[in-house]
Amino acid sequence: YMYLNSADWIVYLLTGELTHSVNFAGYKELWNAEDGFPSSDFFEALCPKMKNIIGTKICDKMATLSAPAGYLTKEGAELVGLCEGTPVATPVLDAHASMPALGIVDEGTCMVILGTSGVYLLHSSEKKEMTGVMGYVKDGIVEGLYSYEAAQSTCGDHLEWYINNALPAAYAEDAKAQGVKIHKYLREKAKKLKVGENRLLYLDWQNGNRCVLSDLDLTGALFGLTLQTRPEDIYRAMIEGTVFGGKMIFDNFVANGIKIDRLVASGGIAEKDEMFMQILADVLDREITVSSASFSGAKGSAIYATVAAGIYSNVRQASSLLGETEGKRYSPIPENVEAYKKLYAEYVRLHDYFGRGGNSILKRLKNICD
Repeated sequence: YMYLNSADWIVYLLTGELTHSVNFAGYKELWNAEDGFPSSDFFEALCPKMKNIIGTKICDKMATLSAPAGYLTKEGAELVGLCEGTPVATPVLDAHASMPALGIVDEGTCMVILGTSGVYLLHSSEKKEMTGVMGYVKDGIVEGLYSYEAAQSTCGDHLEWYINNALPAAYAEDAKAQGVKIHKYLREKAKKLKVGENRLLYLDWQNGNRCVLSDLDLTGALFGLTLQTRPEDIYRAMIEGTVFGGKMIFDNFVANGIKIDRLVASGGIAEKDEMFMQILADVLDREITVSSASFSGAKGSAIYATVAAGIYSNVRQASSLLGETEGKRYSPIPENVEAYKKLYAEYVRLHDYFGRGGNSILKRLKNICD
């Protein structure tokens, strides 16, 4: 028996080659381009039976992004309906594959993927030791660069939770009567509110905090409820809290010396929710371009495939010719920027008090009566 991630297992089924994607190994399995996997002493300290796990139970043959992971066998060709001998690209995580699709193959640009969760990715020519990120890997997305990843455990899915579990039936019925989808219905109400008019703050930890606290035991909280609070007030506060959580990630990158000159966004929320994107531009006080590339992960996968097939020599070259660099732009609104600075300062106080040990109630509530 061997441990394989699902992507490498698919490559094995198609090619008969047992390889380990540098992308998956780096971001999910403690590998790095300079040192490889941790030492056998490290694994032995975890469990004596794991001492020699690398090379026996975990594949140590690395598949890079600049060459095929293998070629279709006869059996693999039959599975996918292609010709035997067709090159198979090295697997890359979905959000990571979006970077070349959006033309992001150099340092200075932060990519934001907004969907059920939120992902922040950027490249740097320098290795920066930092906390508050999920990982950073050299050659993991673009060869020759360190690529840093940070993310939020929830984004669109807690908005969906609110609609499914806490929205008054009258709102859902009115939206249905108007023939409008419920998210659009709520947005139209929420976008009429001035910054701070809802008088609420929200900690976006309903699925824990992935970054920058890296504490999945945390739970979410909504502050400022009154008898006058309306559903659209809460909906907007949840979006604002999500964006504030994203700013914590963004500020952590900047504080650690990562250069950010440009912001590019993709994903379902980025493409569909203009209010969310304007709030993000206002809170970050940065212009944001929403890429015109739909299904950017799929397009990025195709870009990696052109390199594996030898059509282009590397990811950077393929991205420069096939990546999408244009899109709709959101610019910060000065009066909103100033108002959000005040709200964000309060968010940071709550974030640090409940997330950094001032009061652990948002963790203890899970089992306080057990």
